[in-house]
Amino acid sequence: MLFTAIYPASANAKEQSLAIITSFSEEISSELLDDYRQYRPSANIDIIYRKTESVLRLLNDGRVQPDVVLSSSPFLFNALQKNNGMLDSTLSFIPFAYSETVFIYNQEYLKKLNITPPDTWQALAKPEFHSHITMSSPSRSGTTHIMVESILQQYGWDAGWQLLLEIGGNLRGVSARSFGVSESVSRGVVGVGPVIDSYALKQQDKLKYITYRPIRKGPIIPVYYGVIHNSANKAATHDFLAYLQQLSTDESHAMRAFKKHAIQTSEQSSEKPYSVDQTLMLKRSNLVKLLFDKTIVAHTPILQQVWGDIHQKEKRRLTSAEQHKITQAKQLLSTPIITQAQSESAHVLQLANLPPQSHERVMFSESLEKKFRLNIDKALDILRTIE
Repeated sequence: MLFTAIYPASANAKEQSLAIITSFSEEISSELLDDYRQYRPSANIDIIYRKTESVLRLLNDGRVQPDVVLSSSPFLFNALQKNNGMLDSTLSFIPFAYSETVFIYNQEYLKKLNITPPDTWQALAKPEFHSHITMSSPSRSGTTHIMVESILQQYGWDAGWQLLLEIGGNLRGVSARSFGVSESVSRGVVGVGPVIDSYALKQQDKLKYITYRPIRKGPIIPVYYGVIHNSANKAATHDFLAYLQQLSTDESHAMRAFKKHAIQTSEQSSEKPYSVDQTLMLKRSNLVKLLFDKTIVAHTPILQQVWGDIHQKEKRRLTSAEQHKITQAKQLLSTPIITQAQSESAHVLQLANLPPQSHERVMFSESLEKKFRLNIDKALDILRTIE
């Protein structure tokens, strides 16, 4: 069942509805649309809220015929552009605002544990954050995918996965959606998690003990609009685009309407924000999602256990032989099961891009999970020899 919110026209009953489909939550989008209605009181808007994959499925099936698509997912717009010119080539994949990536944290939670709020990914791998973190996964959250990809691009494939796997050992759990991260932090289930600042600002408005720190060298997450090629209401569509272009140049207006930053503020900044190489990200998108799921998501409880054991043992005075064993265990747990060379292999990328239910893809997926579980078991065996 589609969830549709209807904003009725107030002045011009004959005006056609502007149909929008978005991957944003109703909470985030409603402020934007309320602001637009002040800009255009006669606006009559139909809006459909769906997850990114559902948006793509609905559009491909022809079950909905919107005028405008709003999303921060480059994966969605890339897929739509490839789909027989579904998008107007001159009015699509255009950024008008952006979010910053931040660590939302619960001040009371971290204060009780005497933990300094993080501002780098490396900080999340420290022992003091063990079981006090949550995050989403690339397969469930496009913004998390961009954050994970930014780590791989900044640190390199091997070092990037090493860092991600170490952070994975500190996770209390993996959230099904990125906004679930901010909710878990707000409820005190965990102390910290990576999100876009929109979610952090929403929680900060409600709870005085919630705040955030920007991720140092964290990527920005642009918000894009796209116009469907056969849009039935071109006049209203172009009027809405004119409004979005105003947001792109007015920081205070954009923040008030959408909890986003005007895109031109990033262009004018003396310190240019980091953005990922989208071509590389799209090329290995399915491989990155699969690896994250089959290593971190599939093994979260056992990773939490084994890394917790390592952290406890490292608090003791270890012999050189014991320290060597700890190093061996860490290497097993943090070495990527796909090498950089393999990640660039056409054959490996082809396997990752196969339909999820196909026999070859299932076999490939299972082999990755088994390989990583074998590394975990070897690490456990080593740790058992340290009394």
